[in-house]
Amino acid sequence: METRVEKELPVNEYPPDQSNSLLVELGGQDCYLPWKRAGDAWIAYFDPRREELFEAGVTELVRMMDALGATTFVTPSSSKSEGMMQEACRRLKELKGTPIKLITFAKGEPEEMETQLATAAYNVNFSPITAAIKLRVMTATYDQAELLKSKLKSDPAGVAIIDDVISTGETVNAIRQIFYEIDNTLDVSKIRTLAVVKECVADEQGNMPDETSDNRTLYAVKTPVVLIPEDQRDNPQIPVGFTSKPFSDVDIRTYSPSDITHLKGLTHNRGVAESSRWAATLALSGHKNLSDQGLYFLANSH
Repeated sequence: METRVEKELPVNEYPPDQSNSLLVELGGQDCYLPWKRAGDAWIAYFDPRREELFEAGVTELVRMMDALGATTFVTPSSSKSEGMMQEACRRLKELKGTPIKLITFAKGEPEEMETQLATAAYNVNFSPITAAIKLRVMTATYDQAELLKSKLKSDPAGVAIIDDVISTGETVNAIRQIFYEIDNTLDVSKIRTLAVVKECVADEQGNMPDETSDNRTLYAVKTPVVLIPEDQRDNPQIPVGFTSKPFSDVDIRTYSPSDITHLKGLTHNRGVAESSRWAATLALSGHKNLSDQGLYFLANSH
């Protein structure tokens, strides 16, 4: 299946048209992801260059990052999402009052990566589905490798991968491969991944796999990839009746309105140790989803 967005349009050409979008809840608010044709499928396109999606994505990332307790985060280069990752790390630093490190691995087409390849400590070839399975290369510099080698040796649980969207996981696996090349004694399966959106192929009834066995990945919301029937590919119809799902590899607990108010204020209590400790107590390792009924904490079991 090819799921590449065929044309990158300016961000202002992605209005939240509710009739042609998928409704998702992110950051405690309703957001609309426009359906985009991607090869022989429709995807609900999460574009954090849109202001409301940027803010919602940052909110979700900070909550998961704080819950996880990591202080070093690795992300693939992306003009679409790097700003969101940087802002999430900045807010996490303010929230916890401790240094937060963001490491960006460069990636791109091999012919565009000659400079990076010439100076790279490690490089990995991979074929992400977002690039129509075409070959891509990811690199880590010597400085990045040295920093990660020390961190992975002393505190592997303090390192996590973050991305805006996870589809087949090829990009995340490329990052894990570089981790393994840096330290081949490392069990890379234990490195956790955080993402705002997890894309999954939906069946004709709109059902998506639960994937409860993958406890390495935390995400805010799961969105359907809707395959276009072969006889409709010349004139496909915008998907109707599909829904998103919150992170579900979890136990569910409900908190009181006062807890919700406290949690909402956390990002405004900059560097307050008590707030960070309270958040860590609430957020063992998962996703928090605000609703009118209360705060439903979705905690991944260990």
